[in-house]
Amino acid sequence: MIRLFIKHYGMRYKRLSMDIEEQYEKIYRFCYYRVHNRETSQDLTQETFLRFLNSHYKERGKRIRYLYTIARNLCIEESRMSKTEEFTEKLMEDRITVNFVNPADDHHAPSMHTLLSSYP
Repeated sequence: MIRLFIKHYGMRYKRLSMDIEEQYEKIYRFCYYRVHNRETSQDLTQETFLRFLNSHYKERGKRIRYLYTIARNLCIEESRMSKTEEFTEKLMEDRITVNFVNPADDHHAPSMHTLLSSYP
């Protein structure tokens, strides 16, 4: 990734690329701790650095904090997306397995009046 970065952004960013190399493993471990998936952690780490490079970050000596903030937000976004996907899959499974019965078609179903009258 670092070679591509230098090739894409030029030699003037060589110092920044060295900083990225130093911080990459830290950000990767942070992402892995949050999502518990190696491939997803790698994707989130790369996305973190891409967003950092495309941002208008002004050097204030807090680069690592900014990187962690980006990574945290990406992990939260990933978590929300995966929960939504799990919910959708579960909903689709439930829809497939549930058989809806039309009470008008089922002559053995008790009437609503019978059910309500059984309650005190």
